[in-house]
Amino acid sequence: MVERPDISQPTRVSWRGRVARLLDGARNAATLVRDGRLGQPYRAPFEVAWSDPRVALRHYPRAESEPRRDDGPAPRRPLLLVPPLMVTSEIYDIAPDLSAVGFLTGRGADVWVADFGPPESTPGGLERTLDDHVLAVSRCIDEVLAQTGADALHLVGYSQGGMFCYQTAAYRATRGPAPQAGADVPAQVSGIASVITFGAPVDIHRNVPLDLHSSLAERLVTTLRRAIDTPLTDLPGLPGTMSSKAFKLLAPRQELKQLMTLLRRLPDRDAVAAMEPKRRFLGGEGFIAWPGPALRTFIDEFVVHNRMRRGGFVIAGHTVALADIRAPILAFIGLHDDLALPDAVRAVVRAATNAKVDLAHVPAGHFGLVVGSTALTVSWPLVLAWCAARDGIGPEPTRPEPPDASANEAGAVSRHPSRLRTALGATWARLGAVAVEATATADAMLAQWRRGARRARIDEAMRVSFARFLARRARRRPDDIFFLWEGRAMSYAETDRRISGFAEALAQAGVGRGERVAVQVRAAPETLGVVAALSRLAAVAVVVPAELDAETSDAVLGSLAVTRIVSDRPQPGSRPVITLDALARSTATFDATVLDARDAGLAEDLALIVLAGGPFATQRSPGQPGVGPSMLNNRAWMSGALDAAARARLGPGDTVYCADPLEDPDAWVQAVGAAVVVGARLAVGRGDAARFWDEVRNVGATVAWTSAAMAREVCARTPSPSPPEAKAHPLRRWEGGFDAALAAELRERFGGPRLEVEPRA
Repeated sequence: MVERPDISQPTRVSWRGRVARLLDGARNAATLVRDGRLGQPYRAPFEVAWSDPRVALRHYPRAESEPRRDDGPAPRRPLLLVPPLMVTSEIYDIAPDLSAVGFLTGRGADVWVADFGPPESTPGGLERTLDDHVLAVSRCIDEVLAQTGADALHLVGYSQGGMFCYQTAAYRATRGPAPQAGADVPAQVSGIASVITFGAPVDIHRNVPLDLHSSLAERLVTTLRRAIDTPLTDLPGLPGTMSSKAFKLLAPRQELKQLMTLLRRLPDRDAVAAMEPKRRFLGGEGFIAWPGPALRTFIDEFVVHNRMRRGGFVIAGHTVALADIRAPILAFIGLHDDLALPDAVRAVVRAATNAKVDLAHVPAGHFGLVVGSTALTVSWPLVLAWCAARDGIGPEPTRPEPPDASANEAGAVSRHPSRLRTALGATWARLGAVAVEATATADAMLAQWRRGARRARIDEAMRVSFARFLARRARRRPDDIFFLWEGRAMSYAETDRRISGFAEALAQAGVGRGERVAVQVRAAPETLGVVAALSRLAAVAVVVPAELDAETSDAVLGSLAVTRIVSDRPQPGSRPVITLDALARSTATFDATVLDARDAGLAEDLALIVLAGGPFATQRSPGQPGVGPSMLNNRAWMSGALDAAARARLGPGDTVYCADPLEDPDAWVQAVGAAVVVGARLAVGRGDAARFWDEVRNVGATVAWTSAAMAREVCARTPSPSPPEAKAHPLRRWEGGFDAALAAELRERFGGPRLEVEPRA
């Protein structure tokens, strides 16, 4: 029988042993300084199955030996792994004992990886936009499905790669191709069976390392964004070395732990060699440049305006929100994550209201979620089991829960639970509430003062018009999004060009100053464009309900001295008709550089006449949509718009959603006008109460305007008591001239105190 050494007492090391260890450590350190490494580089074998200038699609073959079955069956559908923007795709294959692809393929999974490559060494790489990356992921999905014949795949992403997965899933849910015939996933999923993310923040404002009220967090990030505006504009890209240093600064605890471990193991060459891949990856080899355009969009849209949480981010000209996702979601949360705080990640539950969201709380940091012993024993085995369950070939796995039993999926557990935080939490919350209330009061007073000052400056001879405001915004911020409609997005520059083209065509048709022209079209973009074009010519737009019958329309237009009609369909009667097709043809050949600067409207000029109509119009006549005209001159339009903007505390970061058709006088002033005078986004719906909340979430509306009739219809369509998802929306204010009872019901049903609904005076 072999005697085992007594390990109950510390082993004595001779002085010769100590000297030998010091010498070994010195030799290993010298080798690291000279060569930078001890072992040989590692990379698992793969083939490039497809590529374009934006991305290469890697395919990792399954293990040649029999797959291990101790973790349950492998998913039937392939897995597509997406890396973050500033990290190489080797994040999933750092070393043999740390490799996610090695673990997955060794257990029979079909693994594909999107490789964006180093943009700094790729032609045009530093000019890539965020759209380029999302569309590249979408194209990779198409290629995997085409090459495997699968009906759908599991989309997996780490950190910002997880954000790409959310964005791609939302985009494809509304714009992507349908799955193959016979697919057992909903058609709107568009080839995505599920979405799995690791440390992917959704509510970026919750990533501020303090429990700030959301409005205070928004002010903080907005102020910081202004401070870096000039250097950010001139920056071609964020170098990988800078990203590496930022990663270390934001995770100092992990960096110190890594350094101490290296120093302790330095005499052991094999131990240092085993640490080498991870050390070199985090030391800089794993980081690549962040293209300038993509970086600016990420900061403006997802950091400043928080559109991952709110919705309304734009991909390839289409509005998208996480509420569009229908595929099931598994979101991993690192309980020790300093880069993507748990509350920021957990916010996907409130944002993806139409998806079933599962959360997995893992005792790991940001990097440890996908790399390391915890990843290989907790994260990736759960991915396999969860995907297999989605494919219908395995049981539903148990997900690790947060350590605080009182936590819930809406975010009750704190980001860094501690007694000190618990003791100070209530005081901090009260201080935050006081600060928010004081700031809101100051904002209201400042907005009131500015509104009064601007109104006081308006005299009868002042040049003021709807078109003039739009043109000014187009010159100052041409690329900012202005108009949202039916999932499409138009920038201020695009909108202004369209208006200028319409104005040129109308001028060529003989429309002149003061002439009254009826606008009777069914689509909001064309209505808005024609009204603005007539404003640019100092003509008077008479907005006519699209459903008004020919006899009533002819009589009303005659009483208003209308000389001609702009319409999207033939119109009987004696007045000349200018069709939208004719305007569109003129716009296609229009040269904006030769258009005279008209914008001749004066404050005293009559600008707009609206005949109320539509299913929720504020004016009605028995048996016939309301046709009583409301007349506005430019002064009244601007004054009313300033009043509405001040009342709602609108700013450029807001999105105003006008739910009713633009056939209501109040809509033109309180929704359209208010958005234009402050430079906010304007979204217009079709006046359908059944689509109200879907549209609000899709555009990320912060302020909504409806009539009281439509608000009552929205209430009638919502179960009582309201389900939790009824309050999971981005609205902070609902306008519409409601009585006290309706205002109270809207607050109670759809948001409580955080939703502002003021009854009319």
